[in-house]
Amino acid sequence: MLKISSDQVKASGGFLAALAEESAAFAAQLIESRPSTDNADRPAKIIVHKEPHLDEYFAAFFFRCTQSSEDRSIPFVERGLHWDVDRTAEAEWPYSAVFGFGAGRAVSDSALYHFDEHLPEGGRKEDSCTDIVFNECLANWAECVDVIRDEVSAIDTSGGAHSLHLHNLLKSVHLTQFFHGHSHAGKPLSGKIVAHWKRAIVEALLTSILYCDINGIDYTSKKQSVPYIEYILSELSEAEPFVGNPALKRQLEDLSGKLNPGYFKSNVKISINGKEKPQLLVLPSLIAASYHAWGPEICQFLISHLVEAQARSNSVYNKTLDLARKCWSEEKFPKEAAEGTLSLRMVTCFETRALGVQRANHWDKNYNKRFRPKPILISIIHCRYTDATPQPHKGLQRFLSEDLHGVGLLLLEHVKEGRKAIFKGNAIKKEQWLAIVRRLQLEEPQLWYLVNENASFILNGNAAHPIPMSKLSARSLAKLIDGEVGGLV
Repeated sequence: MLKISSDQVKASGGFLAALAEESAAFAAQLIESRPSTDNADRPAKIIVHKEPHLDEYFAAFFFRCTQSSEDRSIPFVERGLHWDVDRTAEAEWPYSAVFGFGAGRAVSDSALYHFDEHLPEGGRKEDSCTDIVFNECLANWAECVDVIRDEVSAIDTSGGAHSLHLHNLLKSVHLTQFFHGHSHAGKPLSGKIVAHWKRAIVEALLTSILYCDINGIDYTSKKQSVPYIEYILSELSEAEPFVGNPALKRQLEDLSGKLNPGYFKSNVKISINGKEKPQLLVLPSLIAASYHAWGPEICQFLISHLVEAQARSNSVYNKTLDLARKCWSEEKFPKEAAEGTLSLRMVTCFETRALGVQRANHWDKNYNKRFRPKPILISIIHCRYTDATPQPHKGLQRFLSEDLHGVGLLLLEHVKEGRKAIFKGNAIKKEQWLAIVRRLQLEEPQLWYLVNENASFILNGNAAHPIPMSKLSARSLAKLIDGEVGGLV
C-alpha cells in the first residue's frame, strides 16, 4: 500500500503536494524517459487550458514523471488564451511546458515545450496530447501504463466514455462549488477547488489503477471491489455535505445503486484498436483501486470529490428539467421561468414541415396508417445560468428530446463568464444543423467555433479560449435561421 507520512507532508509543504509527489514517484518507476539535454530544459511551470480534460492530466502527469525526483514539484496551473494578444502567455510560455491548446497561435512557437494534438485549421495531428508526450519524451513503459493510455487516448479522440468515467466526472469536478466547512457564524462555505488540488486527485486516482495492475489486484471483481465500495459510500453518507442535506443524500443513494462492478465490466466498453474492452477508469473501479492503493482514509478523500460533484450535478439536472417543464406549461409565448440564478426563455420559429421532422405520436385516428404530420413550431430555449447551476444543458437536452421530440435548439449563456453555446435537438438533421452553423458564422465571424462536423453543439468561446461574447438571443436566433433550414428540404 502507498503511504504518506507526516514528515513527507511537512517536507512537501502540504498533503496535496505530498500526494502528488508520491503518485509521481510510483509512476516514474514504470517508465523509461528519453535522455534530457541539459538543465535549461526544465520547465518553470506546467500549463494546461482551463478545465482540462483527462487527456491533458495524463499527459502532464507522465511528462512530470520524466523529470528527476528533485524537479517533479513543478507548479501546475490552468490558463485561458485570449483571442487577441495574450501578454500572460507571452511571459510564461517560453519557460513552460504547455499541454493541449495554442495550436497555430504565434505564442506557441515560443513555448519551451508545446504538446498539442490539434491543428490550426482544425483536426488533429495525433490522437491525443498523451500520444505526443509518450512519443517525444518516453522511451519505454510498462504494459499497465499502455492499457490506461489507450483508454484515455481513445476517449479523447472518439468519445464514448460512460457518464461515471473519470473523463466525464472531471467535467463536474471543474464546475462544482464544493462544501468547505462552516464559517464562524455557522454558515456553510463553498467554492471551486484550485488547479493543483484537482491535479493531485486525478494523479492519485490514476496511480491507484496502476498500483493494482502491477500488484495483481483485480479491482473490477466483485470480491475485490464490492465491500470497499459499500464501505466508502457508507462513510460518505455520514459525512458532510451529505449528512446535513437530505436532497444531496438522496442523490448519493441513487448513485450507490448504479455502481455494480459486474455491470460495468460486462457492459461498459470502449473500442480500442478495433477491439471492445471494458472501461477501467469508471467510478466503481476507482473506488476499489484507490482503497487498495491508498487505504480507506485517502480513498475517502479522493472519492468524496467525485461523488459530491456527481451528486450536485444530478441535483442540477433534476432542477433544470423540472424548471423546463414548468416553463413549457405556460400558455403563451415567449414562455419564461426562473429559479435562483437559473432562468429560461422559450420562443418558436419555423414550422416542422419545412424541416421534414414530425412528432412520433401523430396518428390519424380515422385510418390505420400514419397521417401527414401537422405543423409544429421549432422551439428555441434560451438558458441563462451561473456556476451555481453548472451544466444545465444536460437536463435541458432530456427535456428537448423527450418533451419536444428533439425539435429545437438550446442557447446557453453563462452570465458571469460571458460565453454562449448552442446545442441542437436530435430531430435536427446534420445538413440542417450545418446550415445553421454557417449562417451563425457569417453573421458573427470568428465568434462561433464548431469542434467538428459531427458535433451537436457550437461554442462562442470556452474557458480555455475566451473570445468576445455573441449578442445572440433566443428571438434573434429564431429570426436568423427562419427559412434558412427549411430551404434545404
